[in-house]
Amino acid sequence: MTRIADTFAALRARREVGLIPYITAGDPDLETTFELVHELARQGADIIELGVPFSDPMADGPTHQRAAERALRSGTSLAGILELVQRLRRSLSIPIILFTYYNPIFRYGGRRFAHDARDAGVDGVLCVDLPPEEADELKRETDAHDLDLIFLLAPTSSLDRAGAVLSQARGFVYYVSVTGVTGARTSLPVDLSEMVRRIRAISHPVDVLAVIERRAKRYYETVVSTMTGIVRLADSRVAEALQPETPDSRFNWVITSPPYYGMNTYIPDQWLRNWFVGGPDTVDYTKQDQVIHSSPEDFAADLRRVWRNAAAVCTDEATLVVRFGGIPDRRANPLDLVKSSLDESGWRIATIRKAGSAMEGKRQADTFLRTKTTPLVEYDVWARR
Repeated sequence: MTRIADTFAALRARREVGLIPYITAGDPDLETTFELVHELARQGADIIELGVPFSDPMADGPTHQRAAERALRSGTSLAGILELVQRLRRSLSIPIILFTYYNPIFRYGGRRFAHDARDAGVDGVLCVDLPPEEADELKRETDAHDLDLIFLLAPTSSLDRAGAVLSQARGFVYYVSVTGVTGARTSLPVDLSEMVRRIRAISHPVDVLAVIERRAKRYYETVVSTMTGIVRLADSRVAEALQPETPDSRFNWVITSPPYYGMNTYIPDQWLRNWFVGGPDTVDYTKQDQVIHSSPEDFAADLRRVWRNAAAVCTDEATLVVRFGGIPDRRANPLDLVKSSLDESGWRIATIRKAGSAMEGKRQADTFLRTKTTPLVEYDVWARR
């Protein structure tokens, strides 16, 4: 593993995001860059991108263009930046990525560049105008010298294109969040978080049954050594959706976490269809065909349809476990809602247990609400036939 991979592994283990600042090397001179890199490392940067100045930065806006001009006027070259990295390596172990256009590498020579970059202590290369289809020659050299050649994806990239790029990726993939050139923005695209989730689902495929198995094992009294099954994409309010594969089969357990009241962006099966196993290129966030949120009573009635459908395909000794919580500004008590939904549903509540406060999970509520929220306590509601 490279230093870049090690850094991301450590961030995942700590459940943290990474800070990757960018500066143009040589702006205003390489000595200043030397000091800036040390200061960035002291201030908590996880990885540093060093921009290689180029005379025709077609993907960059005015800020980066002027930085490149100042660096070139000070005499900055690719060779000088490699010498700078070599000096930095005497006191720093933080991963360093060269952010460059292909022309400086082409002029330097791909094989020579890969050798010298690795020898200097460079960890990765992000070449903004070199798509994977044209990168074979350079990738052979960077792979041979254990350098991460980092590719880009754009908002216009299809999921097929994303899959093709990810199949060749090393280190990480740079997702360009907006179309156009680089520069400050007052806002980001509304579908940015959804696109990141979909790309992550391709880059880190999720075994959906394994996810379900881990949740189920919290509740089983004995651990099942082997779990098999299928994932069915359907609306559980429709009776046929929960029918077993063979008519005589019956389920012993139902373990579920329905959308919370007020999360009317949570379309049926979105958790599986759009976050894990792919789906349409666009997500319909209108209220059509969603769980009813017009009132707590209507919401509970809609859930009751699900519980009745589940009861119809379960054994007489079956157990239902519902993880449920709420969004504070909806003024609806989550326990009252789920209790109401279970009335005359074919299930009787056996016990209710606090499941803790969803501090990490509240990012969904924060995404969809205008103001940040404090999450309510979540509950596990156990019910029997």
